[in-house]
Amino acid sequence: MSAVKGEESSYWSYPKKSYTTSKLWLGFGTEDHRSIVPFDCSDKYSISEQIYTASELGSDEHAITAIDFSMYESGEITRNIDVYMVHTDLSEFKSKKDFIKVSESDKVFSGSVKFVGDEWTTIKFDNSFIYNGIQNVALIIDENTGLVEDFFTSFYTYHSDKDITWAYSANSDLDIETTPSFYEYSNKNAVRISMETPYIVTVDNNISLGSIKSDRFKAVKGDTVTITPTANSDAYYCKSVTVNDGTVEVTRNAKDNTFSFIMPGENASVTAEFEDLHDVTVNWKNYDNTILETDYVQIMTSPVYNGKTPTRPSDDFYDYTFIGWDKEVTKVYDDTTYTAVYKASPIKTAEFTVCYADSSHSCLPYECSSNNALIGSEQIYPSSLLNSLKGKKLWSMTFYSSDDNEIDVNGLQVYLAEVDYDELLDNWVDPPENAVKVYDADYRFGGFECVINFDKPYEYGGGNLMVILRNSSPGNDHIDKHFASMWTFTSPARYKDSLNYKYSYAVNALSQCTFGFVDEEYHTVTWQDSDGTVLEIDNDVVCGDIPEYNGIIPENYENEMYYFTYTWDKEIKAVTETSAISIKAQNMRRVDRKYSFGLKYYFFTNKYY
Repeated sequence: MSAVKGEESSYWSYPKKSYTTSKLWLGFGTEDHRSIVPFDCSDKYSISEQIYTASELGSDEHAITAIDFSMYESGEITRNIDVYMVHTDLSEFKSKKDFIKVSESDKVFSGSVKFVGDEWTTIKFDNSFIYNGIQNVALIIDENTGLVEDFFTSFYTYHSDKDITWAYSANSDLDIETTPSFYEYSNKNAVRISMETPYIVTVDNNISLGSIKSDRFKAVKGDTVTITPTANSDAYYCKSVTVNDGTVEVTRNAKDNTFSFIMPGENASVTAEFEDLHDVTVNWKNYDNTILETDYVQIMTSPVYNGKTPTRPSDDFYDYTFIGWDKEVTKVYDDTTYTAVYKASPIKTAEFTVCYADSSHSCLPYECSSNNALIGSEQIYPSSLLNSLKGKKLWSMTFYSSDDNEIDVNGLQVYLAEVDYDELLDNWVDPPENAVKVYDADYRFGGFECVINFDKPYEYGGGNLMVILRNSSPGNDHIDKHFASMWTFTSPARYKDSLNYKYSYAVNALSQCTFGFVDEEYHTVTWQDSDGTVLEIDNDVVCGDIPEYNGIIPENYENEMYYFTYTWDKEIKAVTETSAISIKAQNMRRVDRKYSFGLKYYFFTNKYY
């Protein structure tokens, strides 16, 4: 999916159509004709349908690959839209019953589009629309951003002597499959329509054991073509689909047993192979490749795991919770392996609050308002405030808001770095070379406490700690409708406009922040002889570490009946509590063995049996 600004062009007079660089121009721009189609930003949602006639589109069959709109107002606006195109015999909207219903297969584009005033905005279709050169075409725009804009938006249109457009908007989501009430217009958008000559998709009709059908028989390079196979009986299935003798990659959709490929820049010849149904092997594995279960299922059926819920033991830093498999469990067509996936949650976490707010608040660490783009920040927490965290592994940061507003940040990035200065420079800088990215994901600042759990621990060495927050994909699509007010306390800090890296200023404040860190518990391990004699005492064994005995193990001894050796009375593994480990003497019975090789006899006495 993509939408880009088109090239500059001069306006034209009404009514004009001409081919220029494969674009069909319809409409005019020199006169002050504009309307709230294709969408109305004064409501959260809107739908419009416009009819473009066969006399406008021409009598040649073409693939429509893109459409351009021209916004009247200056500035820019980003909206989420779905675009549909269908043939129609209607030439005008006379009543509600003329509402044109569409389906998912009629959709040619879905995504976010940035419209810029006084410029053409080009919407490149995900899949082309094949115009038959005979009928009229309905252009349907379903705008579903769910956000009311602060300023009025309109687009250039041109006039008709009939009601060739209807539109409807509301603050609740609209279902384009239903027939709402609407407003009729005699204007429709001035547009530029990109047209190409399509290639041909040919399917093989002489396949044994089955047949195939294509969802489209004409397409342009880059279109997705879907092939649906049908076996002649329940005893067969479609093993594969081949396009242009295997030179085009084909993907199987296991859910519905369809195949798809991207149309090459040439005609496409499609064939398929069917064969008898048979069984395939399905292995279910744990994280360490241990096989949990093996099933033998008929091809084209969905396997079912019948074993116990997979588990993974905790390590020094994480508890693990089973959340599913590494891929969707669906119909299988080959031998398949599913591997258990776990969610890691930090363990043994304690908290330290740097400083409590001094009744002040600021937009630190992030701001998002109707007048500003997202604000990132650089803050330095002096080492004097963090003495008790030295040597700790930091796991999280909690910021505190003075209100319960919510802000969604796309691609929030958090960096930590220790620096030898305690005051920020005049200009915004990239993270220092020693900075560690501890968080990189979408995040919602919401409620009075905003907890950011790091992707990995940061081992704090005791220096001045620089905390950097910014978003990886800044832009107007992040702008929210309110100001985020976060509690702060007085100290040097700075934040800046991360949209264009242009506006930057310092403030004498730091975010009130609570650091979560790994609280390393310590245990005592006592090593004892079998009679209770203490051999060694190890204090300060970190919880989760494996203890190591460094003392002397008693010598082995023997008598007429037994040979003695020594082991520990329990497995040496990571400690979670203070414990004693004792030597256990094991007696092994003495046995004589006789081996015969040919004519000679050899006698061995083995004391370890």
